[in-house]
Amino acid sequence: MNTLDDIRNSCSEPGWDGYSGIPISESIIDRAHAILSLLPSYYEVFPCSDGDIQIETPDASIVIIVSQSTYLFCDTDTGNETEFNNPIDVNQLLQVYK
Repeated sequence: MNTLDDIRNSCSEPGWDGYSGIPISESIIDRAHAILSLLPSYYEVFPCSDGDIQIETPDASIVIIVSQSTYLFCDTDTGNETEFNNPIDVNQLLQVYK
C-alpha cells in the first residue's frame, strides 16, 4: 500500500511512472494529508499520472481525487460526483457514508 511518503519519494520527478507522469507537488501531498487526517485508516492512496492523488476505500466505492485547487468526491456505486475546496466539507459528506 502506498503512503504519502512513498508518493513524495517516488513521484516527484517528471516521468515518474515510466511515461510522462507529472511530478506530484508538495502542495498536493499537503492537501492529501489534510483529508487523510480526517478519514479512517483503511483508505488507500495512489499517485495519478496527471499530478493528482487518488484516495479510495479498498473496494473503490468511494474515491476522492486531490488536485491543486479542489477535492473531487465520487460515489462509484451511484455515479454521483461533488467538487469541494475544503477538506472539512468532504469529511462532512463522508459522514453520510459511514
